Amino acid sequence: MWSDSETERDCLGYSSYVSVLTDVCLHKDLAPLTLGVFGSWGSGKTSLMRILKRSIEEITRPETGPAKTQTLWFNAWKYEGREEAQSALVHAVLAKLESELSLSEEAKRLIEQLKESASVLKLGKALMKSALTLTPQINDFVAAFQEESDKVAKTMQSFEENFEDLLERVAVERIVVFIDDLDRCSSAKVIETFETIKLFLNTPACTFVIGADAAKIQDAVGEVYKVADDQRKKDYLEKIVQIPFTIPEQGLKDIACYVGMLILGRRLQGEGWKEFYPSWSR
Repeated sequence: MWSDSETERDCLGYSSYVSVLTDVCLHKDLAPLTLGVFGSWGSGKTSLMRILKRSIEEITRPETGPAKTQTLWFNAWKYEGREEAQSALVHAVLAKLESELSLSEEAKRLIEQLKESASVLKLGKALMKSALTLTPQINDFVAAFQEESDKVAKTMQSFEENFEDLLERVAVERIVVFIDDLDRCSSAKVIETFETIKLFLNTPACTFVIGADAAKIQDAVGEVYKVADDQRKKDYLEKIVQIPFTIPEQGLKDIACYVGMLILGRRLQGEGWKEFYPSWSR
């Protein structure tokens, strides 16, 4: 028996897909971009994304100095029930930049401002939820809602400006964020993650790659926004995901070949695997 784990070994012949998707992720005229890697459970979404991430890193790795293209893996399900997806994703992106790059004092200041912005957005959302449950006087409610809305709007604008400024100062030309297991999250967490992605989508250097079952994402849209019409659910997803890629369904011959590759993979390690499958050495 084999465990249900992703792999970076291309046992399913994903190399042609990865080649095209790598070009899409790095194309200078397509960013900011959200790429959807869609497929049902067990279709190989995570493995394809892992191979794609490695392909991007190999192509953009500089001979010396920090990489101008940064990649980040974010497992959305890891934060289910623990904290706001918005705060977690923002802090994960900033932590990646902090760990990989040498930061000037101005860059450090911008990162702290961005962290504060994430806290403001999180607090604003919590306060508005509280206002709804406490059923205050209507005038007080309107005033509180307006105040928080203005604060959130200003914070979102400053976040976009500060994040773009930060990437310019640290000489990062592209940051590619892989979001996995989104369809395993609650509907509220799915929508919250999409709302967070929109924070970054005015910054040309940002690319998001989302692995999910498209049908489950559309179900989340229907549940959170109380939408029954399937076309409206699909329209919402298309507004967030500019380029959808659906993993082709595997036939019996493909599955038989895959199992054979797994058996060989147990016998061939390291250089032996590369010798057997030459494209890995490129």
